[in-house]
Amino acid sequence: MAELETLTNILEEELEWIPPRPESVVVCSRCSHVLADAADTYEIQGATEHEFVNPYGVVHHFRSYRHALGCSTMGTAFHADTWFPGYRWKIATCGNCEDHLGWLFESGDSFYGLLIAKIVTQKLDRS
Repeated sequence: MAELETLTNILEEELEWIPPRPESVVVCSRCSHVLADAADTYEIQGATEHEFVNPYGVVHHFRSYRHALGCSTMGTAFHADTWFPGYRWKIATCGNCEDHLGWLFESGDSFYGLLIAKIVTQKLDRS
């Protein structure tokens, strides 16, 4: 009986490491590929949504996420023209259709800035 209680305790501890299923996900608006847990937003400079203008005058409105496992990144990380001092940036694309979705910002930590016009939040069916 003691072995069963020990095994039960071990299993309960291991199950705590499994993350809960998200209620909503962020998907690519072009192909519906799942990109991130919608609740996994990342606050930087006091906000999770940002609007910046690049050196070419293009306005970018994006939301920041800690992780975006459905994204791929391209190329070298750049320090030039970063909107977040101390961070380098790389282009982030959809891991399925390769549409440009935003950027991965890297420093001691990292986060993704995903363009709001190119993503959709979808509630997951809990049944």
